[in-house]
Amino acid sequence: MEAEREADDMKKAEFMSNKIGCTYPAVISSIVSFGIFAETEFGVEGLISMTDLNDDYYEFDEKTLSLTGRNSGKKYNIGDSITIKVKRADAVLREIDYYIESSDFNE
Repeated sequence: MEAEREADDMKKAEFMSNKIGCTYPAVISSIVSFGIFAETEFGVEGLISMTDLNDDYYEFDEKTLSLTGRNSGKKYNIGDSITIKVKRADAVLREIDYYIESSDFNE
């Protein structure tokens, strides 16, 4: 099962490797202390690192699994629709990184 998951992750990263710089609609699938995981409409999940959320300082709320901007009040929740831009895709490491291009945020 683990090998199958790793193979899927590798293929998804290969698929996204020629889409660097492209934008896609996505949904926030998970929020953790180091960033946001977002999944595209075609099922490819990637990470938006906290270091790439540079429009504010975001605080992670472990109880609600959300991020809130300290100055702006902008809030990211699981299930929110966003538009992502593909930053990096590494098939060897099986990692995909995104930037947030735009979002419908809650204040």
